[in-house]
Amino acid sequence: MKKYLILLSGLFLLTGCESNELVGEYVADGTQDVLITEDGPKENVEAYNLELKKDNTFVLEAGEDTITGEYQVGENKVTMQQDDGTVWACDIDEDNNLNCDLYAAQFVKQK
Repeated sequence: MKKYLILLSGLFLLTGCESNELVGEYVADGTQDVLITEDGPKENVEAYNLELKKDNTFVLEAGEDTITGEYQVGENKVTMQQDDGTVWACDIDEDNNLNCDLYAAQFVKQK
C-alpha cells in the first residue's frame, strides 16, 4: 500500500512540475507578423504577449485588447478557454514554446 501512495504522490509532483514549467510570459514569434483569427490570417500585427499564471488563468495582450480566461495542461497540449467561451489550443514543443491554432502561430517563452 505504501508503494502505491509513494507512486501516486510522485505522479502528482511530476504533473505539477510540467504545469509549473509553463508558467510565465510568452511573446508571439517575432519572425511572423501574421495573426491567426477565426476569420482567417491578418498580416502586420503588433506583438502579442501571453502570460500563463500559477492559478491556471491566462492574460493575452493582443494589440489594444486584453483577453483573459483559464487554461488546462494535458499531454503536450495547453487548452485555453477565454472568459467569453472561445476555446483554443496550443501544442507544447520541446522548449516549452506554444504552437497555437488561434492568435499566433507560435508563442515563445521568455527566459
